[in-house]
Amino acid sequence: MGSCSRVASGWLLSSFLLIACGTSGSGPESAVVDASAPPLDSSAQSSDVLASANGTVDSANRLIDASPEVSVDPAVDADSPDSSVSLPQDRSICNVFSYAKQDYVSRTGYNWGDSWMMSWSGDGKTYTNFSDGKLSATAPKVSNAILTIDDDLPNLQATSFHAVSQDPLGVNSAPTWAYYIINTIFIGETMYVGLVDFAGNGGLARSTDSGKTLTYERSLPMWPAGGAKPFVYPSFLQNGRGYGGNTDGFMYVYASDGQWGATNAIRVARSSVNSDLLDPQNYAYYDGVTWSSDLGQAIDILGPSDDLGGMQSIVYNPVFNRYFLVTFGDTTNSPRPAHMSVFDAPTPWGPFFSCGTISREAAIFKDVPNQATEIYNPSFNAKWIESDGSMWISYSSCCEDTQYTFQYGKISIAL
Repeated sequence: MGSCSRVASGWLLSSFLLIACGTSGSGPESAVVDASAPPLDSSAQSSDVLASANGTVDSANRLIDASPEVSVDPAVDADSPDSSVSLPQDRSICNVFSYAKQDYVSRTGYNWGDSWMMSWSGDGKTYTNFSDGKLSATAPKVSNAILTIDDDLPNLQATSFHAVSQDPLGVNSAPTWAYYIINTIFIGETMYVGLVDFAGNGGLARSTDSGKTLTYERSLPMWPAGGAKPFVYPSFLQNGRGYGGNTDGFMYVYASDGQWGATNAIRVARSSVNSDLLDPQNYAYYDGVTWSSDLGQAIDILGPSDDLGGMQSIVYNPVFNRYFLVTFGDTTNSPRPAHMSVFDAPTPWGPFFSCGTISREAAIFKDVPNQATEIYNPSFNAKWIESDGSMWISYSSCCEDTQYTFQYGKISIAL
């Protein structure tokens, strides 16, 4: 066993360093792992950021003029009451920001897992994943699992979650560079997941059976550590059911420096939705003016900042015709209390402005002394955007109720 590098080490600490780091190894190209899972146990209980130097930072530390003038298309939801509102492109639209925590879902008797990153499939279901947990009290602990959330808000409970697969990457059964699933997206009913390991590598995998099996290059990451720039923790833009809200024909992928829970910058790439999304040659990176095939030319669309915890979730909100990004910082309550940060932008590539901050006090449900890691890995769900533009998020915490929990609440903004 090798030692864990800084990438994902904070996430390891959230698991009390109880997981093994795994070893890289060669394997067949585009291998498929069958990871069909048993049914779940039914026991249940219920700042502003300094952005890219390529732009101008105002007195509130908000980035302006980081990208050329753009013409924003009308909102996808033509019936939205706000779809015709002219919104600013040089500042945040969030004149009023609030957050209301709703509930948390946990399982008694065993560790359920953390890092619930959600997506809305073309089949109408919400899919999510967890890390470092078990699907039942008697099941083995696995690095990853994929599940559906088969009830809608606000009354989720443990029985709302149903297993699709356990260890779909084959981490616990075969050599692979990848270790964690850290994000999910559907284009129609084809699923893609973001991958990461402990060495700063990033990549994607694909599933044509809704997460039962995953196909990816097991021996070689798409964005290897030591490349022109880090591209770690790849996360997808969520945009409607099965990505059906997209109008420009591109999938957008956001990635960071890979310093989980520490200081990061965020970069963005895009590829045609009709291309092979597992081929890194099909991606171009935003360079501040246009899109370049050279990752080394990618600008930081946010950061570097210790408000950017390394994993992020991005969603298009058709009510406001706006793109929102949520991330986290200071999970160990040092040097500041744990918190989550929300940003908004007129285009998928920015410029991103500070929309609001969700404090520790607003997000936690139990004030547990010496809690290991709090309020991290938040996720939007395109399905959970209300008619007034309110957006529900999920996030993890360790260890309220003596274990990982799926926590959720609602972000509300006013223009």
